[in-house]
Amino acid sequence: MKTKILLCGIIFLHVSCSSRQGIRRLLEDDRNGNNHLIKKQYVNDEPVAEIINLPAYTDKDTTFRLIKPTKLQLYAVSELNPDLATVPRRYFFKNDDVEINFGCNSCNKMSVKRSFVYPWIDSTTSKDTSQYKKEGTNYFCFYNKSNHCYYAFITIPWKALNFQKVQQGSTLNFDIAVGDNDDNMKQKAKIAWYSNEDPLYSPKLKGGISFDNTKSTQNNSSAIRSMYSNRPLLTDTAQWKKRKSTGINHVVLGGTNFDRADLSASFQTAWNDEGIYFLVKVADSKKGQVFSRNLLRSSTFADQCQIVNTKGDMLWEINAFYSHYVGGALKNQAVDTTLLLPAGTYHLKYKTDESHNWANWDDRPPNTIFYGVVLYKAK
Repeated sequence: MKTKILLCGIIFLHVSCSSRQGIRRLLEDDRNGNNHLIKKQYVNDEPVAEIINLPAYTDKDTTFRLIKPTKLQLYAVSELNPDLATVPRRYFFKNDDVEINFGCNSCNKMSVKRSFVYPWIDSTTSKDTSQYKKEGTNYFCFYNKSNHCYYAFITIPWKALNFQKVQQGSTLNFDIAVGDNDDNMKQKAKIAWYSNEDPLYSPKLKGGISFDNTKSTQNNSSAIRSMYSNRPLLTDTAQWKKRKSTGINHVVLGGTNFDRADLSASFQTAWNDEGIYFLVKVADSKKGQVFSRNLLRSSTFADQCQIVNTKGDMLWEINAFYSHYVGGALKNQAVDTTLLLPAGTYHLKYKTDESHNWANWDDRPPNTIFYGVVLYKAK
């Protein structure tokens, strides 16, 4: 009888310790519905492993063992690197680019906005040229190292906009923008011709482009004038010199940190019965391109989270490539993913830096009930 009582006491103490100090207790106490990350189907489950709510300067390692190949559900919350946290997530992993946006509220064939995004992609044969076809359009660009300037020649056939052709005197909604990536991870700055907001993400375009074949080059306050050309301009620089150049000056990303010495741009445009043509000149101190092969190798979080095997091989690491924002400061990011691991013994690791942790937030905290990492057997 005494043995049974002692055994029950041991079992009771184990459950109490696990639930009161871990994620299960936090979920049990979440009467206000603050858990927006962990799915309901896992709320009552005992985690395979967890490391949560650590103080600053803590490096914790917990071991878990799988007796057979197991699919795991992983939830993690951590602090993004400050360099990435300066811009909204939609600018992560974007190259230097040119973005051309059209709209037509009165057109049956194009009742919604149409955007063409042309990222700089180094040619396999020349590091300073980029050329490709995209969505029925043509893009050719070269980078002049001597003056740190891009020259992008873009041809957009009318059929790419669902038109046979446009009529003289007609107008489309229009805006053009240029994005700047200096660290090969994100766009840190962006400028647009007309809007004070990023036209790529705005539901409606406020600027316009009109099509004329007169000799006048006068633009009005809200519409740029595209002049008729008897032949495709493509890369004919002599013909482009005859066209009016318009500055792209409105800062839509970069705010008070924007540096016009690092990014400035202008564009010229022409049209004919085949399509519309652009020459975009971008003064940029440095080419910026994200290389996909390096994304998952980059350390993108200040508070690091990993899974390694007993040999020390890293099998998983938290990365901004698949994280999402979870409220508060922009650097608050979470991961909700699954992974399949073979039978074996593993180490779940979590390491915090000097700031922004559960015991001492240095900015707005995330809208989650824990900060760290939790593993469940996936359902």
